[in-house]
Amino acid sequence: MESRSSTESVPSVSAIFGSSVSMSHVRELAQHAALVHSPVFIHGPTGSGKEVLARYLHLISPWNRGPFLKIHCPTEPELLETELFGFDKGAFPGASANKPGLLELASEGTLLLDDISELDLRLQEKLLRVLREGTFTSIGGQRPRSTHVRIMSTANRTLETAVEAGQFRQDLFERLAAISLGMPPLRERIGDLPAIARYMLSHFAEMLGSPVRPLPSAAMRRLVSYQWPGNIRELENVLFQYALTKASLAPLPSLALPTGQGESAGSLAVSAELKQRRSKKMLQPGAAGNSFHGAPERQR
Repeated sequence: MESRSSTESVPSVSAIFGSSVSMSHVRELAQHAALVHSPVFIHGPTGSGKEVLARYLHLISPWNRGPFLKIHCPTEPELLETELFGFDKGAFPGASANKPGLLELASEGTLLLDDISELDLRLQEKLLRVLREGTFTSIGGQRPRSTHVRIMSTANRTLETAVEAGQFRQDLFERLAAISLGMPPLRERIGDLPAIARYMLSHFAEMLGSPVRPLPSAAMRRLVSYQWPGNIRELENVLFQYALTKASLAPLPSLALPTGQGESAGSLAVSAELKQRRSKKMLQPGAAGNSFHGAPERQR
């Protein structure tokens, strides 16, 4: 489970939305959605920037003074339930003290339910009550508690398909998708790539504490011609590897862009290095992350 401070910055508007027609439409809808205290459902392929859009919505909303918290729904159901709803002292062996859940901690702010399509059916019923009544009961608790949290959720597959398969409640889907926003794959907004790349390199230079040379024209043309099955997250990994070389054109051919679907072992290693460096940066006093992906684990 992860969290982000509401004061943490997000990428620039130009880096998030670029200038493509599809993203201009998403930006217009997002600006209207931010002002309404209704659930927001963000769908799109893996790595397309769904969490970034959620953080942007929180930042420009009237509730941006409250916390922005996130939890990954494919987590083991019992653990996910304790994280969401909290528990009272004595609720189960080892529960030696009350522990508030995210629904309480995120009150007056935003709670992002990542990959909501994987939420256990039993927990779907409990979440539906929160959306209907604005109340929940902690594990072992005797009385309902109120929460004024804005729920956002993401999925990399259409929930309509999950509803038809009986894997997701129709009534819950209708409430979660009161406002629905879609993030297109990077290949469908490839004209935005140069602005995103420039932003990322600037961010990496700050993170690494050393300048990173701009991409030469030949390198940028190569990036624009690639299909990016891993979307913005894959671009981030490639550019981070480039930033680590502290050079310009010479090492770029060694950043062999993957030819198949999915992430290679090298790509996963770069991603792990990026997360490790970002976590160290976030632990520094006054640090504020503004990356497209990756958040430090919430300290338990």
